[in-house]
Amino acid sequence: MSEDAMRRKMREIEARAQRLNNSGGSTSVEVTRYRLWSHVLTAARAGTLAPTWRDTLTVEAVLYSDEGGRRPPAAAASTGHCDAEDLALYEVATSPVADWEPHAARGDWRRALDAWYRASLERFDAYEDAQNRNWAELRDGISPQLLRTPILGAALRKPSPLDPFMSTFHRDHLGALYRAGLAAGGETNDWIGWYRNRVEQWDTTGDQQNNAGLKQAVLTSLTDPQSIIEQRNEMEKLPDYWTTAHQTSN
Repeated sequence: MSEDAMRRKMREIEARAQRLNNSGGSTSVEVTRYRLWSHVLTAARAGTLAPTWRDTLTVEAVLYSDEGGRRPPAAAASTGHCDAEDLALYEVATSPVADWEPHAARGDWRRALDAWYRASLERFDAYEDAQNRNWAELRDGISPQLLRTPILGAALRKPSPLDPFMSTFHRDHLGALYRAGLAAGGETNDWIGWYRNRVEQWDTTGDQQNNAGLKQAVLTSLTDPQSIIEQRNEMEKLPDYWTTAHQTSN
């Protein structure tokens, strides 16, 4: 891209960012940014992230895979919606190269794994913070009378729109993937036992039926001997591009 084209692109991005800021769309950007980063980081840990991922990452493929990889008409017709998605995509695709990317750590798998875990937690923290800020702003704009209503008011009185169970579920899964990676690299640890102990403490108070079922399913996978073997085969491994300094040619 030429210098003039780059300047034009930057002006366009700045204008769209200003429009979003004026319309209160910053939360939409953060949510989209998180979904894109989650897609990329999941692929990075699984060993399926292409070295050229920045050139091929699209909003349509990540956010609209269920719609055949195309923005539905309602989303495509919304300027604010498109601004949020395109701005988030631009930020992700132009971010500095990180150690968890293919071969970026030059074969230092521990550096790559640490960077992946740190980035995964940071992105999830930012997503939850954005959701909570948006929730607080929404509640501040609701009349006291509406907040006292039995159904809608009760829902709005919650301190956060996030499900604490699912938040813990996600964070502990990331922790298990990290510890399994350490074991795969030769740093022995009982990550299965750590994960099982964490799962046993999960509070299913919220949506008790669904949460309890998920908790039991994860516990079974960490206690049944055959399931434990499957868990180790799936999680206790490192991507080749974290353990080798350079991409090998076929």
